Amino acid sequence: MTALVKIAYGLAAQDQREAAVAAASPKKKEKRRELAGVGPLGALGIFERRSAVNLVMCSASTQAADGATAATPDLQHVKNAMQWDLWNPWASFYELNSTHPLVAKRITYLSDQAAALGQEPLVLFDRAKPESYWGAFIVDVLIQSLPFLGIIAALVIGFGDVIRGAFAPAMLGLALLLTGVGYLMTTLFKYRTGIYPHLTVSALMGHVKVSPVRPVLATVTGKVIGKGSPA
Repeated sequence: MTALVKIAYGLAAQDQREAAVAAASPKKKEKRRELAGVGPLGALGIFERRSAVNLVMCSASTQAADGATAATPDLQHVKNAMQWDLWNPWASFYELNSTHPLVAKRITYLSDQAAALGQEPLVLFDRAKPESYWGAFIVDVLIQSLPFLGIIAALVIGFGDVIRGAFAPAMLGLALLLTGVGYLMTTLFKYRTGIYPHLTVSALMGHVKVSPVRPVLATVTGKVIGKGSPA
């Protein structure tokens, strides 16, 4: 379960002194470059490659100078990260196109197995959902669909001319105009302006109302390692 948390969420306990020693070690740097490819991880079948990239984060930051593994991640941070998988409707949507179940569900299955074997689970998700997130989901889907709705609107407007056998070239221009307006509105909603507070990765993982068009404004300070997506 700890391995799932580190690979999927990138949450790992870190000792600053050990991290400084590891960062100064040429061997650690070489290991970091080796892990940056994460290509062989796909053969293990543990995770999709996109998720496995996070393994680079915890491998580079939680390995002590003497080779000992870091402590167990903070369980409150783990529960914060599980909230999105269990509460946000987008999670179920992405699971349809995923090769693996949602991480929070896999952690829950492992907890059930531990209880059945008489063992104490690493983490039990015991939080109550404070609100319904379907309203935000519907808004997000609508915002994401605006460019396509522009094309549909233009087709509906020009449908009468098509029935009469007349083709109005202006309809093509209208379709392009409405599509452009839709893309503009989606972009403005997605890349919004405002205050960018300093947040940690653990804090960002706790946000539930997050989607492809609903970001979290934040400033994150740290060192980028690996070849992950800039997003």
